[in-house]
This record gives sequence, structure tokens and C-alpha cells, in this order.
Amino acid sequence: MSLFNEPLGSARLGDTNPSRTPGWRRLIKRLRRWQQLRHERQELWRLSDATLKDIGLSRADIEREASRPFWDDDGLSRD
Repeated sequence: MSLFNEPLGSARLGDTNPSRTPGWRRLIKRLRRWQQLRHERQELWRLSDATLKDIGLSRADIEREASRPFWDDDGLSRD
């Protein structure tokens, strides 16, 4: 979908319907989510092995998660 396909004023502030949300808002939302993922993956790397064990993760789990590309995001709904 093009950023310019939406008519001016087609989305109201706070409108969560993806078909009415302008492309630039979806893009910003996606970029913020990718930034959040990067931060979360960095935080996981900083945890000690003992802490990882407490939360039921291994260092291998963290390496697998960290090796995923930033756009590989199960938490972001497809617009």
C-alpha cells in the first residue's frame, strides 16, 4: 500500500482500524516496534545464566532469538 493512497483526513486521531490508518503512521508504528525488539534482545544478552535459568531460558534460546532479523516479528499485527 502506498503512503499516498489515503485521502486527506481519512484517519482520525486514535483510529485503530488499519484500513483507515495512514501509511506513514503504520510505518512509524512498525519502526518503533523494531526498535523495541532490538532493545529487548540486547537486554536478554545482558542477563546472567542464572537469571536466564530462573525465567526458563538458556543461552542458546537467547542466541536463537538474537539471530533473528529485526523484521521477523511475531508480535506485530499485519496491517
